[in-house]
Amino acid sequence: MLREEANQKLATHRSIEADVTLANATPRICGHAENADLWETLASAGSNLAFLGTKLILQVALMIAYVLVGNVDYAFTQNSQSKETNAGVEPLVWHKIAPGLWRSQYSLTSPALALISTVELLRCSLRVNELRPVVKKIDGHNATFTISSALLEQRALVGINANFYDPNGHPLGLVVANRKTINPIQNGGDLLTGIFAIYSSGPPKILHRNEMSFENLVSAVQAGPRLVVAGAASELSSTQNFTRRSGVAINRKGEVILFATTSRIPGASLEQIQAMLLDPRLEIEDALNLDGGGSSQLILSHRDNAPQLEIFGGDPVPVGLLLFPKKVHK
Repeated sequence: MLREEANQKLATHRSIEADVTLANATPRICGHAENADLWETLASAGSNLAFLGTKLILQVALMIAYVLVGNVDYAFTQNSQSKETNAGVEPLVWHKIAPGLWRSQYSLTSPALALISTVELLRCSLRVNELRPVVKKIDGHNATFTISSALLEQRALVGINANFYDPNGHPLGLVVANRKTINPIQNGGDLLTGIFAIYSSGPPKILHRNEMSFENLVSAVQAGPRLVVAGAASELSSTQNFTRRSGVAINRKGEVILFATTSRIPGASLEQIQAMLLDPRLEIEDALNLDGGGSSQLILSHRDNAPQLEIFGGDPVPVGLLLFPKKVHK
């Protein structure tokens, strides 16, 4: 934003210089040409200053509107740039919520005005917790629900939305829960290329659908696109659309990181989310984009099932991922 304003001011100065040059080339009539040139230059400068002032007022007004609409932190661009510069130095703080569950936040700079958007991060160890897909059926048919209601009904620690779905609320792509295939894999199209899978042994995986193995498969959800593959950025066909985002990632320790932006405005682009996931402090090996926009939901409930974090996109969904503490067998 500062660069844009600097370019605008530079263009203004050049415009004034051009006006002065043009004025000097104008024949002086009755000895008043120099005064006319001066007034012309001042009028041009005043017009440009009025434009910049109006732009600043609109900018502030939109900032206030954005903050009122959603949970959006904002800062001037130079402040967010300094945070980006120090991103490799400043530690990412994780707060322990429960055994094998930590919470952190990440700020994304937004090119829209001078705002930054916050991403909530929940890091989960599957050594002491289990992550299961949840679906709901009414009279044998798939039904949609909010993640918040599913969390309360099943007394889970964490919940996040998962698969995309069609206009009738039917999930798109693979859904496997408790070793049972609830919805088949989708092999067509360019979007649903990734599958988050949990097997009976070993760490969870994010695989391309063509690499999928069903042997010893316990749980799986399909979405896309894949954002990080083997620690490197994957190629994205569309990166600049801004909306609410949610996703799942796996770090080098085999822990799962669930994430979601806190508000729809300004939201985030896939390019921004991918850049966040490539931050060395997160140590991400693989990451998958889940359904976003109004479907994006991330709920954290631990104390008497009262939500400590509630990101609610507004739309009911057909599939969610819920985190439960593992039962201890004595």
